[in-house]
Amino acid sequence: MTITGTGPAFTLAIGGALVDNVILFGQLNLASALEPEVRSSTLGTMTLTNTDVDFFGLGGGLAYYVVPVNLYISGALLMSQLQVSQQGNSDNNADVTDEGLGLDLTVGKEWWVSSNWGLGLAAQFFVARMPDAGSNVTGQRVHWNAVATTLAFSATFN
Repeated sequence: MTITGTGPAFTLAIGGALVDNVILFGQLNLASALEPEVRSSTLGTMTLTNTDVDFFGLGGGLAYYVVPVNLYISGALLMSQLQVSQQGNSDNNADVTDEGLGLDLTVGKEWWVSSNWGLGLAAQFFVARMPDAGSNVTGQRVHWNAVATTLAFSATFN
């Protein structure tokens, strides 16, 4: 089964420089697919109306800035979770995975707009593998693989 869709994404990273151009940071990621499409070899293709799929990650990483052009590359290891929510469902959760390991890779370019602020664009790739909260009929754990790609606006306070 494959679930695809588009929606908002948000990443917050807070950290500090270890040495010139190398930053250690903590990071929170959220990527959502609103009313995604589901494709299955047995069910065909359908849209999940009034349903959102949210992909979360929390962890830490390193960034390297190439000065003076202000290009950067960063990577973070994240504890990740996937949640499928249906609007109008009393418990609001159709399915939630257990936590799994995720990886976020980002490449960006920023321009200084003041002595402390840089604004720019970034391309982000967030991938994770998470065990399902339950198990299948044979007793083996089912795993969810998730991928989110984002073209983002970035703002850095230095």
